[in-house]
Amino acid sequence: MKKMGFEYYMPAYHVNSPETIQKILDSFTNGVGELYTTIEDGYWAGNGMYFWDNTGNADYWVRQRKHKGLSSKVMGTSLLIDEDSILDLTNENVLNSFERLWPMVAEKLGVDQECSPGKKVNSICEVFEKIKIVKLCGYYPKKKEHPFFDNSSTPQMTIKARIIFCVKDIDRLSGATNIE
Repeated sequence: MKKMGFEYYMPAYHVNSPETIQKILDSFTNGVGELYTTIEDGYWAGNGMYFWDNTGNADYWVRQRKHKGLSSKVMGTSLLIDEDSILDLTNENVLNSFERLWPMVAEKLGVDQECSPGKKVNSICEVFEKIKIVKLCGYYPKKKEHPFFDNSSTPQMTIKARIIFCVKDIDRLSGATNIE
């Protein structure tokens, strides 16, 4: 299928400590704009700054951090999405393409082909430098299903899956604000 070349902004929300959020906001105020990069090689989308796609998911993460005794703030921003700079791991066609390419990427970088998903994503982003955002669907099996949804065994809506964006480059963000 031919790409359409669309580009659009969407709201995105990052949750972190009040100090880290303030540091990020200050960097935008000063015109520098710095990512708070998580170094990750495990089971998520590799290195980058992670964002939720809505305030409800950000609130969920605030509650998770609170259970761990961590204080939190939420930062809102506009996330620039375009087909040429996103690795969309919610798209099965994209996953199939990268699965076919993975052995060549692993060999080129000297990476074990049987490594974690985060290591694979980091490696793919190293080879395909135009990737600036990774879109993924996080599955939270312990999350109780919302009563609004039917709990049948057929395909259905669920609250257990959440869209997350891992931003690799600051040029994908436009402005930032503290969300109260």
